[in-house]
Amino acid sequence: MATKDGLFRNISHIVLTLVLSAAMTTTLSASRFVQPSRLNAFRDAAVYSACQDSSGSIWLNTSYGVFTYDGTHTRLMLQSVIAHSLACNESGNIVYSVSYRGIHRFDIRHRAPILLKSSLSGWHESSMLAVGDSLWVAHGNSLFVSRGDSLETVGSIPEAEFSCITRRIDKCLVLGDKKGDVFLYDGQFRRVFKAAAGVTAILMDSDNNMWTGLADGEIILVRKDCSSYEVTGTLPKKEIRSIREIQDGNLIVGAADGLFRVSSVELSCLPDHSGIPNKEAIWDIFKDRDGNVWVCTYYSGLWYRDKTLSAFDILPGSESLKMVRGIAEDFEGNFWIFTDNHGMFRLDSQGKLSEIPSGRRIKFQTALFDKSSGEIWAGSFQGALHRYNTATGELRTFSFQDENGKSFNETVSAIYLQNNKLYLGTSSGLYIFDPAAEHCISRHIPGYTRSIYAISRMNDRQIVISGIGAYIYDIKTNNFHPLPVSGSCPDAQFGENGDLFVAITGVGLSKVGAADGNVILFPSSRLSDTYVSKLLPYGDSCLMVTSGQGISIVREDAGWNRIFKTTNGLGISSFREGCLVRTSDGKILVGGKDGIIVFDPVSFSEDDTAMPRPAFAEISINGKTISTEERIPFVNDIVLNPGQTNLSVDISTFDYSGTRPILWSYKLNGADNDWTPFTPDNPIVYMNLRPGKYRLCVRCQDGGNIDSTEEITLGIRLKASWYATTLAKVIYVFLILAVLATLLSILYSRMLLRQRLKFEEAEGMRRMQLFVDVSRSLREPLTMILGQLELFFQRYADSSPAGLKYIERSYSNAKNMQTIISGYVDLENENEEIRQVQTLHEEPQPEMPAKSAVSEKTGLRALLVADDPDNRAMLRSIFGRTYDVLVSSDAEEALQCSLKEQPDIIVCDLKSGFDKSLELCTNIRHNFETCHIPFVLLTSHASEQVSIKGARMGVDAVIVKPFSTETLIEQCKTLLDNRKILQEKYAIAPQTVQSRQHGRKDYYFLNAAIGAVERNLYSDKLDVTALCQELHISKTALNTKLKNITGRSPREFIEDIRLRHAAQMLLDSNKLVSEISDELGFSSYRYFIIRFKKHFGVTPSQFNPDMLEKNEMMPKEISHTLPSIDDVKNDVEGNVCG
Repeated sequence: MATKDGLFRNISHIVLTLVLSAAMTTTLSASRFVQPSRLNAFRDAAVYSACQDSSGSIWLNTSYGVFTYDGTHTRLMLQSVIAHSLACNESGNIVYSVSYRGIHRFDIRHRAPILLKSSLSGWHESSMLAVGDSLWVAHGNSLFVSRGDSLETVGSIPEAEFSCITRRIDKCLVLGDKKGDVFLYDGQFRRVFKAAAGVTAILMDSDNNMWTGLADGEIILVRKDCSSYEVTGTLPKKEIRSIREIQDGNLIVGAADGLFRVSSVELSCLPDHSGIPNKEAIWDIFKDRDGNVWVCTYYSGLWYRDKTLSAFDILPGSESLKMVRGIAEDFEGNFWIFTDNHGMFRLDSQGKLSEIPSGRRIKFQTALFDKSSGEIWAGSFQGALHRYNTATGELRTFSFQDENGKSFNETVSAIYLQNNKLYLGTSSGLYIFDPAAEHCISRHIPGYTRSIYAISRMNDRQIVISGIGAYIYDIKTNNFHPLPVSGSCPDAQFGENGDLFVAITGVGLSKVGAADGNVILFPSSRLSDTYVSKLLPYGDSCLMVTSGQGISIVREDAGWNRIFKTTNGLGISSFREGCLVRTSDGKILVGGKDGIIVFDPVSFSEDDTAMPRPAFAEISINGKTISTEERIPFVNDIVLNPGQTNLSVDISTFDYSGTRPILWSYKLNGADNDWTPFTPDNPIVYMNLRPGKYRLCVRCQDGGNIDSTEEITLGIRLKASWYATTLAKVIYVFLILAVLATLLSILYSRMLLRQRLKFEEAEGMRRMQLFVDVSRSLREPLTMILGQLELFFQRYADSSPAGLKYIERSYSNAKNMQTIISGYVDLENENEEIRQVQTLHEEPQPEMPAKSAVSEKTGLRALLVADDPDNRAMLRSIFGRTYDVLVSSDAEEALQCSLKEQPDIIVCDLKSGFDKSLELCTNIRHNFETCHIPFVLLTSHASEQVSIKGARMGVDAVIVKPFSTETLIEQCKTLLDNRKILQEKYAIAPQTVQSRQHGRKDYYFLNAAIGAVERNLYSDKLDVTALCQELHISKTALNTKLKNITGRSPREFIEDIRLRHAAQMLLDSNKLVSEISDELGFSSYRYFIIRFKKHFGVTPSQFNPDMLEKNEMMPKEISHTLPSIDDVKNDVEGNVCG
């Protein structure tokens, strides 16, 4: 003990003042602490301690309870517990929490915690250390260890009051108490030293040295052999609550009113730009397994700093600068800073910032240090070119002049120096300025007249111009060669491999290949945003990219990428229209909206930590979170009950910094064919899943390196309802088969019945068809018999009564036979039941044909068409008494005969077929010269369809065999009488003839003839020949057509129309009769008087209006739009007459 006392008397205290030195190199000043945006709920809460489990989740002891944070979501693990301390074992599977209730143990694979059993209370003031599966607890004056679910005492020190516990590399426990004692425990307690104040924090660093924080602010360093110790510094009246080593030799200290740092033997307060509010009460400092630092505070929640930001630092002295647009470094290491309307400054190597008065109120845009003269060139907005002499402090302005020597303002955004000449990028193109020979800027390079934002070197002869598009400018030829990029291009720089990188506003970053000239656009996910402003290649194929929201660092080969923003700790909010400058010592200065950042590529290494492996965080079924025996991140498969068809899955990312561009996608095997992109902020949702087996796959890929991929899967089996199970389906199959078998049996029985009925019906039809065929075969001879008998009665009615009696009986029997045959035929055609013919017990006297006298010859000609000689003979006998008979034996002969002879009626009886007769009728009707001839068809087919078909083809009458000769004669007479009525109607008023019995083609022809006469009425050349030419018809055909239709010759037809017009002219005009005669083309006045009187019965002078009303022959005015003969012919050829 005396040795110890002697050691205590040799203690030397070193008290350090709180300073900020620009020469200081410390990790913590390089970046800011930020509050994770997804932890907004804890911004005003007290966070007492934090730790990380094996899955990567951060555990938080807060004033609201114990929570876990996975980079995406927070989840409550223990509610409404004032918990001050957390501990996690080395494997990360067990987490312990201290609260007023006691000590809770969490197995991270299970949701519910276990409260360790103990008879003591007041555990909230205990300190914990988890080692393996055991928990060591320093409480009061005793040391406890967990055994199963209970705490057991292993030792105690009277009058001690333990406040903290940790462990050395040799597994020896280190305990501090509130009275200032520090003890070692390896089965026995032994005191290391006693301090003047209570021990509040103990840290064993990487060299096994002990750092002890006291309640009065002292930090005592005890060497690893515990042979000596020294006070490294004191924070007056600041209780130290946590000490953590963040890098070898660099410590961070949390006190009751702020955050401090320790480097070697220096103790100083963090700069304001650290992000944490000044004098914030710090409860705990925690470093996760990736080296990131978490700070727990009492008033402002949880703060976080990413380790990759250690290479970034706010340039000392530049915190007050705004809108930095240009930086130039001189030979002495001084930085000359040019801002946009915020002044011009000098920052010396000692960190002292001073303003240059002459640079006030100038909107500087760029700056360049001329190493040959030691002067700085700077361009301004809507101003001129400025030269600053660093030795004399003189700021000289060079103005722009046009061809007339008139000065004007110009914006200079880029300056490039080569061969002592300045190449100036302005808002109107490229200018060249030689400072040694010129006093003003006037040499404008033609070929490009738009804005230029940057100029970069390509080789000794060529430079790259960035503006509206990008161009290669040849210095010797003064030619601009466009590059295959478009849009506003703020900058373009060549990479190490010779590829050209071009920034495009609103699009992002593109690369023009040096070998093939192909343009590759970098994905926007690899950049902080697409409003890229400046580019700077550095190091081993790396490229720094600044933009509106931050800084991106990418490799030229696209194998690595990081993004830094204010949200993950970058100290400046925006770099749009800023600047990038490489210093003489290899560092990079980044000028932005809020100051200047120093980036040290040497201390910045590509983060080699593996990409965080995601996990399934929580699953909701039909809107409710499911609870499993193990927590969801540790479950490989889940089984869903029937009806649980709506699935929602949350993902844990464990990505706390956001510096790595990660692309997320998912696919449900069994339902999806392709991967679907998503963001983990929103759950993966599937609706109306069908029963079956699925596997949900979630993939995250490094946006800078697609080969770096992590994938997790979750098996999902959705049970089917009982009615959709395999057994139920088998039963359904058997039931369906049974029903089908029953239906097939019924259908088969019905099919057999239908087949039997069809057979019987077919047999009956066959027999009936036999009768019908026999009946039809009898019709022809029966017709011949009846016809001959009727002719006999007509000619020899006065013969011997005795002989006539036998003939009358034959005629009666033939009529009975005709009735029976017709009944069979009607039964077949109308599908009616066979009418039974009652046998006549008494022989009725048949109605005898009228004994008509022999008819006189009418002068009409009938064309008889029959291919059977007997039928021809019978028809000749029937028609020979009344008509002049023309006979043809086939259809072709009949057609030629009708064209040549123009008969008055055609009677057709062809046994060769009904269709042959219809074909003949069609040919007759389609021929213009024969279409007016009535056509009578004799057939043995008695059906309504036959009559309809015949009528459609132009048949005027269909007469079914057997028939009465009287019926045939009367039917033909009626047709000819109708033709005569038409002629008489024309004789009264030819222009009013309507299409009735003779069809629209005769009507069209008649109107066409009238129209032809009307159109040539006043021509002296109107005669029959002229009418034939007008109608395109021969004289013979015209005479025949007019005779058949009107009963008049063509000459009479023309004269009739002329006389009618003359009568009309007598009533409608005051012309003289002689004038009308001459106008209408009559040969003489006298001839006109004679013909007029013959036609109207009075002379022209005696004609008056009353006669016009009484005389229906007077025509109305005839339209000159009547159809022509061509229209009539076309209509005849395209349609069937009648």
